[in-house]
Amino acid sequence: MTGTHVTRLRTPKRRARSKKKANRKVVVFEFSEGSVVMTKGTTSTMDEDTREELNLRIGGREKYTVSKEAGFYVELVKNRTCIKQAATVKTTEETKRKCAKATTKATERVASLTSECATMTITLQEREEHIRAKEIECEVLRLNLIKEKEFRIEEKMRTEDLGREIAVMKTERMELREGSWRVQKRIMRNCNARMSLWRIWQSR
Repeated sequence: MTGTHVTRLRTPKRRARSKKKANRKVVVFEFSEGSVVMTKGTTSTMDEDTREELNLRIGGREKYTVSKEAGFYVELVKNRTCIKQAATVKTTEETKRKCAKATTKATERVASLTSECATMTITLQEREEHIRAKEIECEVLRLNLIKEKEFRIEEKMRTEDLGREIAVMKTERMELREGSWRVQKRIMRNCNARMSLWRIWQSR
């Protein structure tokens, strides 16, 4: 009777491959433990040594089952930790690659913008020099125009002066002509008078 109960309490040792199997083994163990308790309640003639042996075996099996569960959970946690660490390392490497790629692109963009800025600066300097040259040319033309205006004003004044001089000369010429006519008339009168006197003197 006692050996039969001990044989019923033994279960085959199997490795816990998954959480589901481990839980199933725990249920079987609890059911077996209940069966052992019921057997102990119904059997009053079991001696003390058999009880101690059963208790030791049950306790060892319980410790073994608990240790197996603990090992399973430890392995599970380790696996999860390794997976997380691998994912973290992978994410970190991807982030580093992305950062390196972004940095390279940014560096290339900065170099391109720097080159464009340098080119634009040179172009702006050339345009400023061209504009400055045009401004100088415009200033020279403006000064030439001012000089031309002044020259024209002087020429106009000279022309007006010459016109006034010509008018004065014309007036003087007219006056001279009138004076010469008057002189000629006087001379003619004197000549006529002398001729008349000479004729009178001849007639005597």
